[in-house]
Amino acid sequence: MRSVPIEHSTKAWAIGESWQVGQQCAMFDQRTLKVHVYLCVRTHYSSPDTVPIHQGNSAYWQYVGRG
Repeated sequence: MRSVPIEHSTKAWAIGESWQVGQQCAMFDQRTLKVHVYLCVRTHYSSPDTVPIHQGNSAYWQYVGRG
């Protein structure tokens, strides 16, 4: 069971977006054809350095699950 519910309307991750703690983002995995959802754990603007990482958590994102 997830400790964080996946929101009904989750914004897709894109460069240049403003992210606040608690917001969720979605990323489509072309390899598996699944959508992965992440929770923002640190306020930031998205850049190539802040891309959510599926295998493990980053300084900006926590993996929630598949949406």
